[in-house]
Parts: sequence; C-alpha cells; structure tokens
Amino acid sequence: MAAAELARAGCIVWVPQGGGQKEIVGHEPALMFNTDTEAVEKIVATLGDPVEQVRLRAALTATDRFSAGHFVQQVQEIVANFRE
Repeated sequence: MAAAELARAGCIVWVPQGGGQKEIVGHEPALMFNTDTEAVEKIVATLGDPVEQVRLRAALTATDRFSAGHFVQQVQEIVANFRE
C-alpha cells in the first residue's frame, strides 16, 4: 500500500521486479529492480535527470487506479454483475 500511496501523492517509487508492486509502477522498467545494486543505480540515475523525473512522475500519476473513486466504481461493477 505504501508504494501506491506514495505514487498517488506524486512521489517517484522504485519496486522489486519480482513482486506484485510492479503493477503500481505500470511495469515501467526504470522503476523496477532485481538487486539492491540495481536499485541504487536506477535511483541515482533518476535523481540526476530532471527530465526523467518529470516523465516518471507523470507516468505514475497519470492513472487513477488507486483512488477512492476508482475503488468504489470497481465494487459497484462487481455488485452489478451479481445482480444480473
């Protein structure tokens, strides 16, 4: 949850390649890592590149997947499917 909340707040987050958190970053390769060393390299590279920071931030906040409104909409769709 923390990674999703941080991304929703406009923070750039990096997540392990092998976990479910990669859905949070939209499978963006620049935001996923396999080793601690790779994570450090990607973070340092991003911190040194303001253009990349803007791009990644936009990619993370472009979706409304983690909003309360989206959650409510999904629940309503599930309930509607059971009514049919």
